[in-house]
Amino acid sequence: MCATSYVGIAFVPATVKSVLSSGEESNYDAVICDRIQDGSPVLGPYISNGPRMVLVFNSNEKISQGDGQEPLGFKAKIQFKTDFGIPGKPIGDSNQCIFQFTKPRGWFNSPRYPANVSLL
Repeated sequence: MCATSYVGIAFVPATVKSVLSSGEESNYDAVICDRIQDGSPVLGPYISNGPRMVLVFNSNEKISQGDGQEPLGFKAKIQFKTDFGIPGKPIGDSNQCIFQFTKPRGWFNSPRYPANVSLL
């Protein structure tokens, strides 16, 4: 793990479950330590394989003034994507999984399968 400051990222469903159920130090899918230069591939993007992602921000450092550098901190850009991967025409709002199919043949999937599947 890192000496002082880190961001732990859990994006694989099993790791997310482990991090959420443990109050102790966890294992993450990715860990970012210390200062990272802009443009570094370590900065991501990190994409969840499911509907959840966990970010843990931890720092034991004291802010020092006078070393010529900005104080360490955390910054994240979070985007929530609502592309359900379904080829039909969406007819609900962006948070609803409601699609219209007009062709006599085709395929569809359920993003939360095997959870409840409703037919209208």
